[in-house]
Amino acid sequence: MREKLLSTGIYGLTIIALTVILGCAATQIETFKDPLFEGKTYNTIMVFGEFSDLKNRKSVENKFCQAFGEKGINCVSSIDLIYPTREYGKEEIVKIVKENKIDAVLMVSLKDAYEKKIYMPGDSKTSCQANYYGNVDCHTYTSPSYYISKPRIKCESVLVDIERDKDVWMASSFTAGNAYADFEVMVISLARETLKKLSDDGLVSLTQDVQK
Repeated sequence: MREKLLSTGIYGLTIIALTVILGCAATQIETFKDPLFEGKTYNTIMVFGEFSDLKNRKSVENKFCQAFGEKGINCVSSIDLIYPTREYGKEEIVKIVKENKIDAVLMVSLKDAYEKKIYMPGDSKTSCQANYYGNVDCHTYTSPSYYISKPRIKCESVLVDIERDKDVWMASSFTAGNAYADFEVMVISLARETLKKLSDDGLVSLTQDVQK
C-alpha cells in the first residue's frame, strides 16, 4: 500500500512538474497611476475577479492572493466576503470591506480571450543504406502538417482606494501563453506582473523581489 501511494504521489508530482515546465505565459501591462495618491501604499487588498464563470473567478482571486501573499501583501479573496448567491448594494459592500480593514480593492476583468492558430508544416526525411548486393536503398518519411493553438487573454485591472472611494490605478494587460498553457498558467503570469507593476508604481511594498 505504501509503495502504491508513493508511486502515485511521484507520478502526480511528475505531471505537475511537466505542466509547470511545458506550460508558460508572458504578460505585458500598460498602467496609469493617479498623481493624487502619490506616496500612498496599501497593505491589505481585496481581489475581485469580475468573471461570470465561477471557476474562473475563484482561480483569478486565488492566484492573485497567492502571488500577493508570497510577497508580504495581505490579500483577501472577494468570494470569501461577498457571496455570489446574494445581491449587495454599494453601501453594504463598503461596510463589509471596512469591517475587514481592507485598504483597497483590485478589480480584475476579462476583456477578450482567443486562440492564435499557428501552422506547423510537415517535415520530410530521407535515409539511405547499402544492401547486401552493394546497392543503395533510400526511403523518404514525411510527417504531416498540423496546427497548434496558443491562448491569449486581455484583461483590465483597477485599484480602488476604500478611504476616498476613488480609482487609484488602472492597467490594461495582454497575456500570451504557449500551446501547453491553461487558464491558471495565464493567470499566474498576470498576477505576478500586476504585482510587479503595483510595486514599481509605489502602491505596495514587497518583502522580496517579484519573481520574473
